[in-house]
Amino acid sequence: MTNLTSPTGSNADEWALFLEEHSVVFAAVQIATRIEALERVDQALYRACLLANEHSDKHLTIFRVTTGWQAMLKTPDLDSGLGRDQLKECPKFKSLPEALDALEKPDD
Repeated sequence: MTNLTSPTGSNADEWALFLEEHSVVFAAVQIATRIEALERVDQALYRACLLANEHSDKHLTIFRVTTGWQAMLKTPDLDSGLGRDQLKECPKFKSLPEALDALEKPDD
């Protein structure tokens, strides 16, 4: 069995203290990363809502499917079955912000 020494070369108590201190730093980095990701989603959603308000009578549809995220500035016609074709035409993205950022003003 390998004996681990702490970063200062001392005993298990120092090792435990070292891990405890650094786990707090690691947790803080994780939290900051998640906050940045949420801010990115929030900004993309805000811009998408502005586009929807201005160009599509406030219609904004967001889908999360097995193959990725989709967003469109309309409501797909799911009643008639045309909505399936509309969804097939809509590009898929790895993340929600990417899908929202790809929205463009509709051709009037």
